[in-house]
Amino acid sequence: MPGLTIRPTVAVQATPDYSDGDSIGPLLNLGNVARQIGGTGIITRLQLRSAINITVQVFAHIFDSNPSASTFTDNAAMVVNAADKSKILKTIAIAAADWVAPKGVNPWYTVELVGTGATLPYLYYDVVAGRSLYVALEADGTINFGATDDLSMILSAENN
Repeated sequence: MPGLTIRPTVAVQATPDYSDGDSIGPLLNLGNVARQIGGTGIITRLQLRSAINITVQVFAHIFDSNPSASTFTDNAAMVVNAADKSKILKTIAIAAADWVAPKGVNPWYTVELVGTGATLPYLYYDVVAGRSLYVALEADGTINFGATDDLSMILSAENN
């Protein structure tokens, strides 16, 4: 099983604040890790890192094909269309208390959603030919990022 790790860009807005139900960043296409030609595999690691302390719950919605009928406009209300609900592979609730702050000169906050010692040990997927995995992040309260690069993601997977 060949493995791959990617770091998709999660561009956020520094102002204004994100509100309850807002999309955090754009809809992320994970085609580089879950092959766009389709296939099965395992997400072995999904980590978020933040330069700020996120004090509200966040949802990570993972789709097994493009939720094209839905709206994922950064810092605006996320709308998942009824036609796209069957495309949700997994929704992971990230509690404010799940974020940890490693010690160091420049503290940052991290949460492991999939992987060793995490919420899920692995997340299996089966993507049909021509489709990809997608991730959408949703705020469950007010978040105020200080810079456009305050949030990042690391995703690792093994494809069959």
